[in-house]
Amino acid sequence: MGATAQDVINQVESNAADRHGLHPPPTQEEIRQKTALEFQQHLRIRELKNSLYTELLNATEPRPVVKVLWSSCREKLGFAVPGSSDSTLQSDFLGSADRLERMLGGTEPMSLREAVFAMEAPVVRGVVTQEQFNGMLERWTVSVKANVRRQGGDVEDPLHLHQGIQALFSDSLRDPITGKAYPRFRYDLDDFWGEADPTKLLVSKLLLTGEGQCRSMPLFYLLLAERLGIEAFWAFSPNHSYVKYPTGSAQFENFETTVGAITSDQWLMRTGYVSSIAVKNHSYLDTVGTRRAVAHLLTELLQSYEQHFGVNEDFAERCLTTTLRAFPTDIHAWLQLRNLRIRQARLALCNAGNPPKEKWDADPEIARPIDAFEKADEMVRLLGYSEMPPEAYAEWLRSLERERERRAVEGLGQPIAPGNIQR
Repeated sequence: MGATAQDVINQVESNAADRHGLHPPPTQEEIRQKTALEFQQHLRIRELKNSLYTELLNATEPRPVVKVLWSSCREKLGFAVPGSSDSTLQSDFLGSADRLERMLGGTEPMSLREAVFAMEAPVVRGVVTQEQFNGMLERWTVSVKANVRRQGGDVEDPLHLHQGIQALFSDSLRDPITGKAYPRFRYDLDDFWGEADPTKLLVSKLLLTGEGQCRSMPLFYLLLAERLGIEAFWAFSPNHSYVKYPTGSAQFENFETTVGAITSDQWLMRTGYVSSIAVKNHSYLDTVGTRRAVAHLLTELLQSYEQHFGVNEDFAERCLTTTLRAFPTDIHAWLQLRNLRIRQARLALCNAGNPPKEKWDADPEIARPIDAFEKADEMVRLLGYSEMPPEAYAEWLRSLERERERRAVEGLGQPIAPGNIQR
């Protein structure tokens, strides 16, 4: 039913009141609810600040008698020291950042393959060239098509091609060019977070050895999908990533490259430390397309840089600002920003001689970085971040394998010969 003349008059009067800041007085119930909410927020902020102060205090050494030298504080807290590092390698990192930014800025074609190698290039310099990287990907692209045809599939059908890629993580394959048999791509259980050896995380390492982990294996899937011209998306959960791909009618399947099996969002939420807040805010379990994936790779490039040189504040601000502009809910970038802010807060405390907590608010040089740290930390919490401990992650991998075995017994979610897919 349409609006009456009185409805129109009421709306005009309401709009005019809004423009002039005139609103009806709140009811007693509204006042009570607002007061209760403000009190809860006050308690939450006070609790948050206390926990942050504790974190800062635990990270600083006992207050020295004299003020610590500025350069000494920076070195102690892991900041990059000018002139003390390989300038050629630093140039490689800066060149890779330039390239990723050009893609995001539209001055260079967007390509996940080129972006992944740009992120890895500084680390694999002298080991793998761009041409070799592309060549290895092309060989596996040809292999996927050949195996789809061999099983009676249609290489023009996206689902058949997805099934062909998935076979790389579940079945042994034969190279159609050389005839050589290869085992399936396997999960490298040794140092799976790359803490001792960062190259463990690279797609280049996966291509060279046949073993990877939950970063390199999903990216490899996405790179093959890009070459084959089919849709696939990166997706994240705490300390983990996997692949989502469309199956029609706005439906998506999740493929776990780590064990070569299909899983559900419900199972990931139940087992992977994923909160409903994180799902609602698109921090986890979301479909991350090429543009946002390239933005995320810029944060990964920054992490790799810091492993080599320490924290360069200008480079960190540059990478994180660009990432979050293109991918505002990238929880990894927010965590990296939080880490930068807490390091800057610790630096301010160190430069001031680590004064007692009671004096922090009175010194703007300390209060500003602590305030910036609190804001970044609050954003991480609002996005629903949760961390999975290494031992829990190892158990989670075992649960993945059990899930794969269960589905194999029940005939669920296992690769189907492409020729047998029912449309």
